[in-house]
Amino acid sequence: MRLLRLACDDRFIFHIVDEPELEIRQASDGTLLLPRPAAESEAESVDRSLAAIVARFDVSAPIRVIGSSIGRRPIFADGLPRMGFVDGFEGLALAAGHPGVILAPLMGAMIADAVEAAFG
Repeated sequence: MRLLRLACDDRFIFHIVDEPELEIRQASDGTLLLPRPAAESEAESVDRSLAAIVARFDVSAPIRVIGSSIGRRPIFADGLPRMGFVDGFEGLALAAGHPGVILAPLMGAMIADAVEAAFG
């Protein structure tokens, strides 16, 4: 997976957008984060991303490239998150999986319930 980082002075995304041609989120400093296929070159990723952004959003400020990197998404082989207590470490509960940001509220509530049930 390629992670493309762009910058824009306009704040125009306030949630995660996940569509067939565009997955994007924007940090409060204006940084745009876009996962793209690793098989695309950086130039292809930028061109396709900019075209999708222009087609979907009304952005007046220029968008510039900050950088890109290739890596793996933090996901388990079966695609499912992992939650529960850790053997050998009393009271330690973990919740991990991708997309963690989307699942974080639900997973946090589930872990909190498990801890409450186990330890009162």
